[in-house]
Amino acid sequence: MIFILSPKLFFYYLLASLFLNTQVGFSQTFKKILTNTSYIEVSGINPNDFDLPMHIPALLSGNFGELRNNHFHSGLDFKTQGGIGRPVYAPADGWVSRIRISAYGFGYALYVDHPNGFTTVYGHLSRYSLPIDSYAKELQYKNEQFELDTIIKRGKIPVKRGQIIAYSGNSGGSVAPHLHFEIRDTKTEETIDPLIWFSNRLRDNIAPRCQLIAMYALEDEGVMSSGANRATISTTEKAKGTWSLIGKAPTAWGKIGLGLKAYDYMNQTSNTYGVCLIRLFLENEEIFRQDLSHFSFAQTRYINSLTDYEAWLKNDIFIMKSFLDPGNKLNVYPLIKNRGYINIDEEKIYHFRYELRDRAGNISEIRFDIQGKKQAIPKARQGNNPMNLWFPNHFIRKDIELSIPIGTLCKNIDFKYEQESSSGYSDIYKLHNIYTPLYQAIPVLIRIQKDILPNKKSYYLAKQDKYGHYKYSGGTYSKGMIQANIREFGNYTVMADTVSPKITGINLENAVKNRLFRIRIYDYLSGIQSWRGTIDGVWVLFEYDYKTATLTYKFDNRLTKEKNHKLILNVKDACGNENCLEYQFYY
Repeated sequence: MIFILSPKLFFYYLLASLFLNTQVGFSQTFKKILTNTSYIEVSGINPNDFDLPMHIPALLSGNFGELRNNHFHSGLDFKTQGGIGRPVYAPADGWVSRIRISAYGFGYALYVDHPNGFTTVYGHLSRYSLPIDSYAKELQYKNEQFELDTIIKRGKIPVKRGQIIAYSGNSGGSVAPHLHFEIRDTKTEETIDPLIWFSNRLRDNIAPRCQLIAMYALEDEGVMSSGANRATISTTEKAKGTWSLIGKAPTAWGKIGLGLKAYDYMNQTSNTYGVCLIRLFLENEEIFRQDLSHFSFAQTRYINSLTDYEAWLKNDIFIMKSFLDPGNKLNVYPLIKNRGYINIDEEKIYHFRYELRDRAGNISEIRFDIQGKKQAIPKARQGNNPMNLWFPNHFIRKDIELSIPIGTLCKNIDFKYEQESSSGYSDIYKLHNIYTPLYQAIPVLIRIQKDILPNKKSYYLAKQDKYGHYKYSGGTYSKGMIQANIREFGNYTVMADTVSPKITGINLENAVKNRLFRIRIYDYLSGIQSWRGTIDGVWVLFEYDYKTATLTYKFDNRLTKEKNHKLILNVKDACGNENCLEYQFYY
């Protein structure tokens, strides 16, 4: 059975209205102005405010607002000529405001505040320059933790324009050496496209390219002759910067939406980039504008509403929708009429035009027609478990409880649920479908049918991936059930991890000669959670690279010379299983 928890409907109506209309915005430093390259920019911006962060040819492997899995890319990825250790320079005077070190995400990251109200961010570094590096290590040793996230008082570590502050690398979630660079509003922490400052310093005379047009019929309100609720039509370039459809679009009737797949390009690279500005015209009247000049990190997961989430999961393609789902909170639409929906209510030809623009001002366009043809609009079947996005929803069965807070769904759904028996510790719980995105984590409580393990920490919730394998999704044991927060619908079950992590020394016999310990650690089920290394009982800094599953300790002046030493490394996985390596050496 399903309950809509709304004892005070008026209160929830007001709360939902507040949610719909609240958007995190720029500080007063910003205003809307029209320029050659963008429709939302910084007021009174001076391109000389910031230098480039590296003094090598500026080439990008990724641009701002690029579409990624569950998020927008929040900065520029500068190529580093395939290597690590390239000097990174302060682009303006300022002071180090934050040091963040993690095995994941940005890896070694640095934040610098500037007097003009902006913060520059540097990710995937290999190391910091002095005195930043020594300060970070002091804190790591003080906290006895590799991971670090510390805010630094203004003026404690000042930097000057052109000063080396770090060196490029491949740390964290980076898949190849590069420098991730951001410019943020210091007050709001919204991130802004650095090409607003740098576009004239990169060679770019190539306009965006459109690969396909998509059409969508709104359920219960629209229909297409194709018979499906989505149709895609490939495109071809007729002349430089001018595109057209290959074939005809299906006829339509009622309420429809449009979308497109498009990428931008730059000189001297083979990379594809995101398109910063998209405008849609109907009969030469602009009805939709999407401008990825800035965004709030709190909204980044709404990329799954901006794009066709199902097409991304099924086909690994990003189709950008030019209409808004009811729950889409993104503030990247400076102009939109009727939320982007088009009402086809006359048997005539409707003339459309997309205009695509990059930060350098290169423009391409695609013109196409849709024939209005009156036809019956099919009605969707009504299910038994309706969920309204504007109200909190609570789903209860004998073996499961699921809560979906306000702001989690992009539109109303008919929640679907199945429970399938299994030979494992629990049944398989099929929660709706994977093609419906969630915009925040939702709590779930799932029963363990075979609660037979003495160590209850061994249990965990597992989600089925697209290959049919179940992967760790966290969770804690509570009275015969697993309690967890999940960020996706799909198939879940309870599994257990009773196996200790693997620890393997790499060339330990040469560690003293190399003044370096390299140790591979791996856990096949719940994953590595923590590690602790000591020499002679004193904590030492083991840096972790999860991509190579390697811990590294570099000998330093903290290690006393000319004596026997004992290394002890303890490694723990997410279910609490531990393993230990002991190694004696003379140094």
